[in-house]
Amino acid sequence: MSVAETTSNKTDSEQSREFNRGTPDTVLHIDDVHKSFAGLHALSDVDLAVTKGETHAIIGPNGAGKSTLLNVCVGRLKPDRGAVVFDGTVLTGKMPHEINQVGVARVFQTPEVFPDLTVLENVMVPALSKRDGHFRLNPFSSFDSETKLRDEAIRTLESVGLKSQIDNHASSMSRGDKRRLELAMGLIQHPKLLLLDEPTAGMAR
Repeated sequence: MSVAETTSNKTDSEQSREFNRGTPDTVLHIDDVHKSFAGLHALSDVDLAVTKGETHAIIGPNGAGKSTLLNVCVGRLKPDRGAVVFDGTVLTGKMPHEINQVGVARVFQTPEVFPDLTVLENVMVPALSKRDGHFRLNPFSSFDSETKLRDEAIRTLESVGLKSQIDNHASSMSRGDKRRLELAMGLIQHPKLLLLDEPTAGMAR
């Protein structure tokens, strides 16, 4: 396994049967995932089961395949072999927006924000996309609905320490604050699974 080594007192066959059968609390199954680039193995024999309520850390040096694994999970890369199953839905072969719609959100290693939008607008966009199925402000939504969404966005920004910057454009933010902003963009979607790629990089606190 390229990304990280794991230990278990179960035999390979027992682990395989458990994976295929699943449990009511298991939300993510990564089964025998392989991914190569020009003959270089980035992922090899990756198996992982994540149970509801658990927090997992994938640890490894640069180039170990951590970001590649997350990209496979969210549909940015297609594995050469293996499958990713989330909450009973096979994610392999689905587009990123389809995977997002079933409850998986991702925070990237390099912050991906909308630089020309305000901090508040950045948080409202993914929430609207989750609700309406597209990345645009919906002019046909009711005023009451938009007000509730704005209030929730402000509360989410407050939870990550960015309430004072709601009217600033994202382009003016430091890298660390952009990471906080992207975290808020993930949290407001109320995902069942939130994937964080080096979440503390660039943060002083």
